[in-house]
Amino acid sequence: MLRQQLAAVHFGPQADFTFVPEPLETRYMDWSLPPFGAGEASTAPVAAALANAVFDATGVRLRAVPFTPDRVKAALTAHAGSGAPTPSTPDVGRQ
Repeated sequence: MLRQQLAAVHFGPQADFTFVPEPLETRYMDWSLPPFGAGEASTAPVAAALANAVFDATGVRLRAVPFTPDRVKAALTAHAGSGAPTPSTPDVGRQ
């Protein structure tokens, strides 16, 4: 029954093989690094850029993602209580 159902399905030209290759030997590599695809590797610098933007704006260095409003507020509160100086805002029009 399954063969009859599959026989009625058209899989396109890529499934019309005139030559069937011999089975290939498959080997798995022992890979200790986490898996990355084409896009995942490019997203790693984004967190650092956002952390730098928050630091430039507030003077507070966040070192763990996600940068939630609660985490930013807690870091600002801790920073204000520490007496550490905050970076000054540059005058944009001044030269």
